[in-house]
This record gives sequence, C-alpha cells and structure tokens, in this order.
Amino acid sequence: IMVIAAGFDYLTSAGDISKLSSAKKRFLSTAFGLVSLFGSYIILNTINSELLNVNINNLACEEGIVVKTDKGSTACIQESTPNIPYKIESTTSWNFKPDSATKVYKVYAYSDVNYGGTITDVPLDGSIPSSSKSVFIIFRKLGLYLYDDTGLKPTSANPYPFFTDKNIPDLNLDKLDNQIGSIDNLSSPPSLVYQAIVFTGSNYSGRCSQIIGGQSVSNLSSAEGSYYGPTIGADTLSSLIVFKSDNSTEPRGKVEFCDKINCPSGSVVCTIENDAGQIFSEYDGFSLGACKPPDGGTILSFRFSGNIGVVIRSSLGNCAYWNSNSPDLSPGNLKATLIESPVCPQCPIGTEKPQGYIIFPID
Repeated sequence: IMVIAAGFDYLTSAGDISKLSSAKKRFLSTAFGLVSLFGSYIILNTINSELLNVNINNLACEEGIVVKTDKGSTACIQESTPNIPYKIESTTSWNFKPDSATKVYKVYAYSDVNYGGTITDVPLDGSIPSSSKSVFIIFRKLGLYLYDDTGLKPTSANPYPFFTDKNIPDLNLDKLDNQIGSIDNLSSPPSLVYQAIVFTGSNYSGRCSQIIGGQSVSNLSSAEGSYYGPTIGADTLSSLIVFKSDNSTEPRGKVEFCDKINCPSGSVVCTIENDAGQIFSEYDGFSLGACKPPDGGTILSFRFSGNIGVVIRSSLGNCAYWNSNSPDLSPGNLKATLIESPVCPQCPIGTEKPQGYIIFPID
C-alpha cells in the first residue's frame, strides 16, 4: 500500500519538487521497513525456528484452575467468573500458588450465568462440571461464613456464603435476615479463635446463643455441642456479635453484679475479673453459680470497666448486650440497670429475671 501510494504521488507530481521529494522518502521508508521485517525473520529463524511458531493458547497459566476448552485451548479460572465464555471440556489441574491448600476456601460451579441454576460444591483439586457457566471462588479468610441452608450449603437465593469477622447489628441490611441455617467458623487455634453470639432480633436483642470458639454449626436448630445455651433455630438469625480470643495475657477489665439498682455500697454479689481476654459463660449463673444473690434475690444492675462486652440472658431466654459505648449506661461509671431492660422488664416483681451471662473481650 505504501509503495502504491508513493508511486501515485511520484506520477502525479507534475514536476513539483516537494511532491517528488516526499514520494522518494516514502519509497525509502517502505524499503527500510521491508528489509527490517524480513531481516528479523531470517535472524530469528537462524537462532531457533521454534521462535517463529508461538502459540498463545499453549502458554501455561500462572495461577488458577486450569481447564481445557471446547476451542482446543487452555484457560485459567483465577477468580469468580459470572459468565464463562467457553465450554469446559475437562479440568486439567489446580495451579494456585504453593499455599493453595490454605488459600482457597470454597469453589462453587453453577449451571447458569451470574451464579444461577444448579450449584455444585467443587472439592479442592476437583473437577469443574463441563456444564458450568459460572464459577465462584472464595479465598480463605479467618472468620464466620453464613449459609442460608443447613449443612453448610448455599441455595439459589444466596448462591454463596456471606463472610464476616465483625459484628452485624442488622442482617436485613444484607438481605439475610431470618435466612441463615448454618455457620462455618474458620479459626486458627490457639493463637486466634473466633466466637459468636447470635440473636433472633436486630441490634443484639431477642433470644440468643453463644457459638463456642472455633466450632462450626451445621444446623442452627440442632444442639451439636457447639452452643452455650439453647439453640435459636434455623432461619431466625437477625444480628450477631463476633469476638475472638487469643493467647494475650493483657488484662481486659472486670464486671460486678449487684442485687440493688446502681450497685450501691454493699450490694455487690460477685466480681468477675477478665484478666487475660477469657470468655466467661454461665447459663444459670444467677441461680446456681457464685453470682447467686442471697435470700432468693435478683441481680438488678451491674457495673464494669475495660474493653469487654456483657450479654445478659433472662429466665425466658431474652438477651441484651452492653459495652462501654451503650447509650443506657450511667454517665461516667459504666453502670447498667436491668429493670425495664429486655432481660428484666418488671424486676423484681415480674416472672422474667436475669438468669445467666456471657462476658467476653472486645477490640
């Protein structure tokens, strides 16, 4: 094309010196380009003829799930893909970095695009079904994975688990309210163990249970030994507190339970020192344990200090949560009154009284 264009300019120059000069320069440039092109070919062929036979489809994947496609090429699935642009013929290998055994938590394959249709839980180093049209890869993080079905399984409504390592005051904001059926707990004992308190109401209210550190619960309706207290049931979870215990020996604070309002002098029934980030759980702590009030009395208030959280459960199973930022504490001295609270609405004359407590470290 360049030769033809230069020739046209030359023939139509009509003696114009500038046009003749331009046409000659274009001829020379074209000739130089052709010499460079064919010279490069000769040099590469002399060094190694294979350098001229580069096939991009045969390049190895740097990282991901390696699959063979219906186009005869190799492809890598390195991250979640809502629309696979080819048909998978077979899975040849998993080519993640050397720590892939701990790096990837779950892989799900779906029979439709955008993570729809039938869900397949692909085992690590396993094969992705050839009918898959989308794939979701979850990289491993320590914390809680919330599933909307029992047995640690997702459903079409929520096709992959929801991850959290922080408190969630209202699951309705994530469109998961009253939908969670099981919880997987990934911890790294003894250095880092996650625990949780799950509530049936938003803002840490309603009935509650504690999920024991490092334990997963495959059915929130089943008492599996992974609970402190009664289960709350599947599809009832509305909020949860996530906290962690570690090997720290740093003092966290203390709690004093009192049988009179505002904990006046002489009313302290018991004191619990949280001197190394421990978790204290007593289901019947105010009726059988060391915190039992004398003469059949009732715990009516408590005060605390430090970086700790306190959950009180009533005799009817209702719960309430306090920390140093709770708005209903007495100013400046971190005192909480249980009368007219969710756990003691009519104390001391009502039937619902404080029964147990959970005390835990918070960041």
